[in-house]
Amino acid sequence: DKGSVNYYIFWFLEMASFCAVNCFALVSGYVGYGREKKPSSIISLSAQALFYVIVFTVAGLFTKGAFDKEFVLASLLSVCEGGFWYFKAYLCAWFFFPLIDVAVEKLDKKNLKRMVTAGFIFFSVVPLIFFADLFRTGLGYTPLWLLVMYFYGAYVKKYGIDENKKPLKYFLLFLLMSVITWAGVIAIKSVENNLWLEHFMSFTSPTVVLSGVFLFFAFANIKTGKIANAVIKFVSPLTFGVYLVHTQYAVWKFIEEKFMWTGGLTPINATLAVLGVSVGIFALCAMVEYVRKLIFKITGIDSLIKKADTASLVQREGDRDSGGGIVKDSLKK
Repeated sequence: DKGSVNYYIFWFLEMASFCAVNCFALVSGYVGYGREKKPSSIISLSAQALFYVIVFTVAGLFTKGAFDKEFVLASLLSVCEGGFWYFKAYLCAWFFFPLIDVAVEKLDKKNLKRMVTAGFIFFSVVPLIFFADLFRTGLGYTPLWLLVMYFYGAYVKKYGIDENKKPLKYFLLFLLMSVITWAGVIAIKSVENNLWLEHFMSFTSPTVVLSGVFLFFAFANIKTGKIANAVIKFVSPLTFGVYLVHTQYAVWKFIEEKFMWTGGLTPINATLAVLGVSVGIFALCAMVEYVRKLIFKITGIDSLIKKADTASLVQREGDRDSGGGIVKDSLKK
């Protein structure tokens, strides 16, 4: 209920986790900068998405016990419209990542820092001041915004993270930004101004961007042991699958309908329940993704996808040889 303790707790939990998308894009830039953009990587992600759309649509029909035309259309249209928005934006942005890599590699620190600052001002601060999407970032739901965050991550990869600050300090800064976002959202909701709320509670909002950056820095500076590294190495490849699974039309509707009971618990129990359910959903979706990876490996789909890299390499070598031949012919003339 609006105004209850749980109301404020749930809103804080959402605002604290709202920067997750930005973190994902930051990590893409941090990890991806300087690496070859192999065709198999984007083909593999596309195959994942297609696999889950088909599997969950068919599974949903089985649970209904009969063919439901409206369910099938809703499931497919959810992908064409708002569903899988991050995947669709990433799919488009992926082809432009090499250009960002070249820019980050060629420019000096002064110019790159100027670009990072300009990006933050024009894409985050200015739109919030005017409460208008002036530069068409779609409030973070577009390839343009993922390219901006990739650029931030690539910049950090090139020049490193300030290791003089301990992870706790970055985490406290993350909490501060989350509290500011939460307080702003609560204040705006009290006056019921949807335009203000839309811009303040967005991926491009300055406080959301900074909370994501500070959280990223906090975890980047944590020193992990062998066991933790092994767990991270195992879980990391499953995270994108977790996103694909839990945002499926049928799964999302189930989550929306089955966990409303958490609002009726005491504040402490409600907080624990939300956190516990979140961990449970992540673990279950990760298990599903692990099975999907096994299926792709056993059926040879992974091997087939990797052939795209070989084909791409052969084509590049052929283009290089053709170019060399043209140069040689011109020199002879």
